[in-house]
Amino acid sequence: MSPPIRSASEGGFREEVFNVFLAILLSERGILSVPEKIRKISSRTRRIPDVTITEFWGVRVIIEGRVFEAPSIEGSLILDARKRIEEGLSPVCIAVLYPP
Repeated sequence: MSPPIRSASEGGFREEVFNVFLAILLSERGILSVPEKIRKISSRTRRIPDVTITEFWGVRVIIEGRVFEAPSIEGSLILDARKRIEEGLSPVCIAVLYPP
């Protein structure tokens, strides 16, 4: 039986670890995914989406994830997901809450 997953502040996994594992799981299912890849959107601005699905039925998709450590995390996650679309990083952004 696996040990329970704890938050990073309690000695659990950091968000980046979840992002990498999510990308690995998606890739194993035939969906080419790249975690934590820097995308340049202008000559001065760089953004790091949590997970980028390179092409899903012809559309670039970004997954923005957070470890659910407090109720306020959900609201900030939704705002960040919308921001990724507004910045032009992707026309689709999926918000994912990882278990604490």
